[in-house]
Amino acid sequence: EEGEEVTISSIDHSKSLPERHEELRARYGAAFKCACMRCEFERGQGAKLPTETIRAVGDLAMQQQRQDDAFRTYSFLLRRSPNDGEALYARAAARLEGLRWREA
Repeated sequence: EEGEEVTISSIDHSKSLPERHEELRARYGAAFKCACMRCEFERGQGAKLPTETIRAVGDLAMQQQRQDDAFRTYSFLLRRSPNDGEALYARAAARLEGLRWREA
């Protein structure tokens, strides 16, 4: 219903931000704006998000087999906190799972 929060993803996760937004607006109306952590991060709002939220975005990308997105997300975390061992490990895992072991 209008005004009700949507909390279940109903779109293809492999689509780009503009493609996802287009699909959501077609479904829920032109004024619809997704405020999930992934969309906020991809809109360039990463600097405003807590570290654990950004880590969750990277972890979600890994779960959805989007290793390149995960790599970029963990790289963002490492720019923020270069000594974050968890982010360093996760970034390497994203490269390894993406079969890009030479870049890990």
